[in-house]
Amino acid sequence: MGISDSPSLWQDCRQFLDYCGYLNRSPQTVCTYRQMLTDLVRYCEKTKRQVARVEDLTLPVITAFLAWKRTHTSASTLAKYASCLRSMLRYFSLHEDRDVLVYDKVQLPKLQRHAPRNVPTAEDIVHLFRSIPQDSPQGKRDRALVMLFFSTGLRLAELCALDRADLPIERLGSDQLLQIIIRGKGDKDRPVFLQQGAQLAVHEYLATREDEFPPLFIRYRPGKSAEDDAEDKEKRLSPRMVRKIITQHARRSGVGHLAPHALRHGFAVDLLRNDVNLRVIQELLGHSSLSTTQIYTHLVNRALADAVRHRADPAG
Repeated sequence: MGISDSPSLWQDCRQFLDYCGYLNRSPQTVCTYRQMLTDLVRYCEKTKRQVARVEDLTLPVITAFLAWKRTHTSASTLAKYASCLRSMLRYFSLHEDRDVLVYDKVQLPKLQRHAPRNVPTAEDIVHLFRSIPQDSPQGKRDRALVMLFFSTGLRLAELCALDRADLPIERLGSDQLLQIIIRGKGDKDRPVFLQQGAQLAVHEYLATREDEFPPLFIRYRPGKSAEDDAEDKEKRLSPRMVRKIITQHARRSGVGHLAPHALRHGFAVDLLRNDVNLRVIQELLGHSSLSTTQIYTHLVNRALADAVRHRADPAG
């Protein structure tokens, strides 16, 4: 049985997703929720659990589902699944007055925050940028990706969601800093700033575009132009594609293993090393809690300790 033919549990899930759209949640959030709830419905079907509607989502069912997801997903992703289920239960309880499980009985897993590893320096980014060939539209696109990431500290999903209309195209390269507004996690808007190098890289990339597709970053297929490739009307680069692009270029450049999120880490650490206030960095990154931003201080402190450790000891 296909997911679209599933019993009313999926219809309840769709009702919740429609509500998220009504609240003007970001398309990325709705898409993520849809995938998570699809996993839930398929799990119930696969395990033959008697879950025909949202009222049948008991705590043992949800706990078993999250335990199943835990075997092949990270702790942070598991927390997102739990948060999604809590949101849906809360919606049906408060807005539909249905007899569902009390949402706060679904506990969010505790996450241990670790200082990120393999954080690139500004010098690493320059080396990576210069190593990407610029003799093709793909190369110019990839250079713009790297520079935009490091200049703004965007999340991967935020970068993929960017449209050309989100940038004042006519001003690219004319200002030392160019402000744009990003809709980030929790559907909160925040300002980010493009340095002039990033502006010029994006401008050079867009100069190669002859299409009218809305996404800022589009995919290319070998032997086909963007117009010829009609499988995807928008041609938007997916997070998986961006991850592959950056890791491949980083490996070829000699920078080593580098994930897209590492560019966001590098942005934050670079600001800290330039004595930018932690609260300002929190705002630029879109962190809801200062404790999340404080992780980066451990990296800077570790670098300072290493510098002292390798300093000549006057006592011999």
